[in-house]
Amino acid sequence: MTPRNSTVQRITQVMHPVGREKKKQLLAHVIQEHDWSQVLVFTRTKFGANHVADYLNKQGITAKKTEYRSVPYRAITMFSLETAGHFDLEAELRIWLSGQPAPIELHLGRGSGAQHIVALLAQHAPK
Repeated sequence: MTPRNSTVQRITQVMHPVGREKKKQLLAHVIQEHDWSQVLVFTRTKFGANHVADYLNKQGITAKKTEYRSVPYRAITMFSLETAGHFDLEAELRIWLSGQPAPIELHLGRGSGAQHIVALLAQHAPK
């Protein structure tokens, strides 16, 4: 298990201080510069997520609005990851939100980084 407030080894955290008006441009630049094929972007609102996805699409970076969930960390009350074992090719991530009776369910395939996503949630979820 990853110690609290530490970064998982396969996830690199970098901070780029930039003004609000330049955030989307910087995101597009970093994605293109590193030739990343998958990026997980957290936004504060669904509107913000739509705005970022629209901008990335206009820059020639495929951003699929149907494959994101915009959830503020403070709304997460609990989460779980279910697999059949360490070498399982599929996993199911459930995230419970305050005020919602049923969890968000995400079916993750091989190479999705499910364990790393859970570690990131554990690091940032409210205590």
